[in-house]
Amino acid sequence: MRPRLLRLVGEVKVRFLTLC
Repeated sequence: MRPRLLRLVGEVKVRFLTLC
């Protein structure tokens, strides 16, 4: 897998957790 995609997914996950 591409590191950029993995990093993007991680950032989105962190944002979602922060939003909740």
